[in-house]
Amino acid sequence: MVGGKVEEMTRQLRESKEKYRFLFENSGDIIFTLDKNGIITSFNREAEKTTGYARKEVLGKSFVDVLAFEGRKQLEMGRFRKRLDITGSKPYEAVMRTRSGEKRYVLANSLRLKDERGEVMGLACILRDVTDHKRVEQETSMAEYLLEKVVDNIADGIVMTDKKGLITFFNKGASEIFGHHASDILGKPVLDLYVREKDAKKVKQMLLKSKEGKISDFETQFLTRDGKIVFVNMSATLIRDEEGKVAGTLGINRDITQRKMLEGELKESEERYRTMVESAHDMVAIIGEDSRLKYVNKKAEELTAYSREELRGMDFRYLLNKRGQRSVMDRFRKKRRGERVPVRYEFEIIRKDGEKRRVESSSSNLMDADGSMNTIAYIKDITERKRYEIALKEKLEELEKWYKLTVDRELKMIELKNEIRALANELTELKQTLIPSIERKT
Repeated sequence: MVGGKVEEMTRQLRESKEKYRFLFENSGDIIFTLDKNGIITSFNREAEKTTGYARKEVLGKSFVDVLAFEGRKQLEMGRFRKRLDITGSKPYEAVMRTRSGEKRYVLANSLRLKDERGEVMGLACILRDVTDHKRVEQETSMAEYLLEKVVDNIADGIVMTDKKGLITFFNKGASEIFGHHASDILGKPVLDLYVREKDAKKVKQMLLKSKEGKISDFETQFLTRDGKIVFVNMSATLIRDEEGKVAGTLGINRDITQRKMLEGELKESEERYRTMVESAHDMVAIIGEDSRLKYVNKKAEELTAYSREELRGMDFRYLLNKRGQRSVMDRFRKKRRGERVPVRYEFEIIRKDGEKRRVESSSSNLMDADGSMNTIAYIKDITERKRYEIALKEKLEELEKWYKLTVDRELKMIELKNEIRALANELTELKQTLIPSIERKT
């Protein structure tokens, strides 16, 4: 009876040892045992695989000499001795050295081993290799740090809200744009930043209606801390939780106040220029590289008898005679090449009704936004002036002719008078000579 119980207990003990050995050898964790002096007494397969040591190389050696880095041996031995005295212990992170000198991060735990009398005879150490996890964790931490630095130092204002519309994040860029410090604005409604409440509602509606939950290039106005209005170009997206429910919004705001002011000034300048050009007494035309009219003012209709619709896109050469086509286009080409040409020159324009008008033109080059070279021409109708000049010239010629005739007549009268005076003088002298001779005779 007693012998049967002993055999059963022996069998169970053998099975228990077999199970332990199986678990020990096939565990996915690093397992090794140490005696009271820290000498390695067993070393499982995973330990061999991870450390690169064969079992026979480490058995009988101190674990700190095999697995610890220089400078950490004393620390690891202190931990070992402390755990020999502790009944229970918590896992801790440690650094392990492999045979090749590689650093491996492990999550370590240990159990005290006791003999039949309950005396502590060493430790069973169980290590889980978390190097890859640690590396990912470090990389993630670094990425989060870099992302935080980028986000915090980006010029754009980044504002995050929760599902109630309360501000949860406010970067330095947002502080620069809106004038609020993050500590003062966090937890407050983002609605308070908008100039127009309808814009805030519109942003929310657009986000909810968008399939992707995103909007971009939405221009709106915000109020700064000191009450000034800033114009921003906003891109926003919905933030969703793990269940796909809306958890808040992320908005990226770019300050475009200066651009809007410049656009306003440009528009105002363009309006002034357009008014000035439209009110000009001369024809103003912009002629493209292909010689076609891109723009004409109101005066062009009066000068050419064509409507603006007819003139736009018309080849400018169509308004010229053959001689004018050669001379005018030659001047255009020279001017575009940068050659020197007279500032003003004259040519004829043929109106829609066939009438010819004499014009005087000056022009300058104008570069388009796409890089093409245009010519802006100022064309003055000088037909009446030329007629007056011709009539005046004729009058001057006629006056000159009559003046010449008059001068010639006067010159002839002067010559005649001189001849008469000379003859009179001769007669006087003759008289003076003859009278004394007559008196002597008498």
